[in-house]
Amino acid sequence: MKKTFNARTVGRSFTVFLILFSFIFTYLPVAASAATPWHGINPLREGVSYVINNEITLVSDFIIPNGTEVTINKGGKLIIAANTKLTLQGGLTIEPGSEFDINGEFEIDVEGIANVKGTLFVAVGGKMISYGELIIEAKGGIVNGGDVTITEGSSYTKNGLVASVPGAVFRNNIIKYTPTVKPPRLPNEIMTSAILKNEPRTELLGIDVSHWQDKIEWDKVAASGVKFAIIRAARGHHSDEYPMREDTRFRENIEGAIKNGIDVGVYFYSYAHTPEEARIEARFFLDVIKSYKITYPVVFDVEEDFHKAMSKERLSELTEAFMEVIMDGGYYPMLYSNKTFLENKFEKQVVDTYAIWLALWSTTLTYDGPYYIWQYTATGKINGITGDVDLNVSYIDFPSVLRKYGLNNLR
Repeated sequence: MKKTFNARTVGRSFTVFLILFSFIFTYLPVAASAATPWHGINPLREGVSYVINNEITLVSDFIIPNGTEVTINKGGKLIIAANTKLTLQGGLTIEPGSEFDINGEFEIDVEGIANVKGTLFVAVGGKMISYGELIIEAKGGIVNGGDVTITEGSSYTKNGLVASVPGAVFRNNIIKYTPTVKPPRLPNEIMTSAILKNEPRTELLGIDVSHWQDKIEWDKVAASGVKFAIIRAARGHHSDEYPMREDTRFRENIEGAIKNGIDVGVYFYSYAHTPEEARIEARFFLDVIKSYKITYPVVFDVEEDFHKAMSKERLSELTEAFMEVIMDGGYYPMLYSNKTFLENKFEKQVVDTYAIWLALWSTTLTYDGPYYIWQYTATGKINGITGDVDLNVSYIDFPSVLRKYGLNNLR
């Protein structure tokens, strides 16, 4: 059959072609711009989306502007070099299989959103602070070896893992503390003060020391009648200038005491603001003391002014968090604090559960609660120590009790 020319059909087909051509021409450039590779050299432009497909290192400061999205794709890696700062005002997504390493500083601004689906590393010396929104997806995580702060007022969603190595600091200042009514979170009864109640009473002279006592002649200390020494092993993170660290004379002191037949306990001076920070401190503490035979309790020292300003519920929760880590390590925990704290700043559950080391510098005891070591003066004099030293009396023969129950890894 002979075909005839149909102008209407041709015109309709040409119109459809023009529409399709116009669509492709219009939207192809936009699709291409949504995947603009970034190599860490050129500044990021507002409103443009970028991707990182390989490894790049930032050696100068950059800002991810508001309205700009950066995605680290699988196999990609973004590294912030030391002394370099990346400020996030827009969006950053760390995809599964990708990495973001912070050796310098990473700041999430108020409008910024960081979505962690892969792995974010904060190196030793690295710093991360969030004022905006931080989301850790179920398969994502942060490995913190440095200093991370989630500020009050920011948004923090954690479905994945946050792991901090010894010495790192993680501050979550948006945790809401509410009164809790629950039994002590303890692995077993032998970690509590209950095991001490039926033990014979005694009175043993002891001291507690730190680097503030300078060089100690431990042979002279032993000859003066001192039976035990509780030695500061470490302190928490006070500030960037004074980070968490081991006491500078800890090893010298504990080895000198043990060599001269003096039983030893250890204590950690806390600067924790949150339960998570307390757990970090406790893990660091255990790592410091692990090589030594500890025959007296492992002590949590909490007495800073900001601790005094905390609610009773918050300080109790923080203390229990520290104690849990100590007990999980197989050590017998003790709480050191003064009369005011013990009577007003801890829930009764805490004071009744853990062995108490009471600080009350007086010749008269005016504290009615339970305690097993009494620090009765800060101006004691002991041969072998220059200047003042804290003097204590222990009413329990802790070495025999701890060995009986197999605590502190003693047998």
